[in-house]
Amino acid sequence: PDIAAMLDGYKGREAVAAGEQIDPEPTAIEKRTLRGKLTGGVEYAFLPKRTRGETVSMQLTLRFGNGESLKGKLGAVELLGILMARGTEKYDYTELQDELNRLRIEMSMSSTVGVLQVGLKTKREYLPEAITLLGDVLRHPRLDGDELEVMRRQIITSLQQGTTEPQSVAPRSVRRSLSPYAKDDVRYVMSAEEEIDMYKKVTVDEIRALHAGFLSNQAGEVSAVGDFDPDELKALLNAQLADWETDESFARVDRKAHPDVEQSLDIIETPDKANAFYFSSQQYNLKDSDPQYASLVLGNYILGGGSLSSRLGNRVRQQEGLSYGVRSGISARAKDGRVDFTLYAITNPKNRDKLMAVMLEELEKIRKDGVTQEELDEAKVAYLQAARVRRSGDSALTSELLSTLFNERTMAHYAEHDAKIEAATVESVNTA
Repeated sequence: PDIAAMLDGYKGREAVAAGEQIDPEPTAIEKRTLRGKLTGGVEYAFLPKRTRGETVSMQLTLRFGNGESLKGKLGAVELLGILMARGTEKYDYTELQDELNRLRIEMSMSSTVGVLQVGLKTKREYLPEAITLLGDVLRHPRLDGDELEVMRRQIITSLQQGTTEPQSVAPRSVRRSLSPYAKDDVRYVMSAEEEIDMYKKVTVDEIRALHAGFLSNQAGEVSAVGDFDPDELKALLNAQLADWETDESFARVDRKAHPDVEQSLDIIETPDKANAFYFSSQQYNLKDSDPQYASLVLGNYILGGGSLSSRLGNRVRQQEGLSYGVRSGISARAKDGRVDFTLYAITNPKNRDKLMAVMLEELEKIRKDGVTQEELDEAKVAYLQAARVRRSGDSALTSELLSTLFNERTMAHYAEHDAKIEAATVESVNTA
């Protein structure tokens, strides 16, 4: 074709505003972060900066209820967030989607025990309208019965499919074993059948009552990173959160470690599935601020947490050809003083026993013989580089700032953690 003729009269888009690359070191981030309190009990952490395309990333958490007041309401709790995002008194679902598109807003909303979580991304020019629309979704959701039926069908269908999917069945089995709570406790982990039954029974009136009686500005956190005026954003959020109170007091539901749960192995048959999924976990009474934690993180990185290479990856995937994907993980729950260790792998069902034997061999080997200096040096560089890259992304940084608010910290915690990573020795890692 005649390219010149095709492009005759073409004009390019407007130039996109250039972004600003900030220093991803925690101390440098903290210097630029503005912290304070909004109306009610909502705390904020704002990091204004120039971004490519003048984008703004924001996350909001509202906390509600307690272990006693939420008993018997779990179906309503789990459905509240996604149903709120499907329309307001002013806009039905389609109209709300049109409004989000008009304002270039990406919005996600979900809820679980005691927590409503919102993610929002937009451009600077649309921020005032975006926050007003968010306020409408939070304060005046439609909570429509027809939309509930749509969501109910989708969720139940997904759960029913998951009852024969190894990657759904195995983690649920382990979580149930590690959560020794009574059935009426909000921390009890349901079977798939119990969860399906719960979703079948929940009514729209229960969800409306939960929203009207429990949600408020009494507790929560909001973080924002991007191209915005912090004073303007504070005023916008305060306007939407003002005069929003409840008589239902909030108290966080803790989830302490259960290190004494007896060892068990559940073999669950899922006929006609091409893959088997191995998943295991245990919990420790350990804080992510304890001296051993950074060394444990590095030991795990060498064992199976590294994205490029690890002992489990090299042995199980490369040498033995037993797994399409194998990893180990360490995750911390700071408020609970709890650390979880997980091991998982996808394999061919006929290789199940050999896979478990090889993984345990590698686990015993690192416990018995420890790591080498070369492995440790490589792990430190890779781990710290990954952390720098992660903090260079606005969305990830927004999440990190939000977690500092929840855990009553500043970015100094991450600077201290990075310093402990640097200072770790072969001996400290092997001991951990």
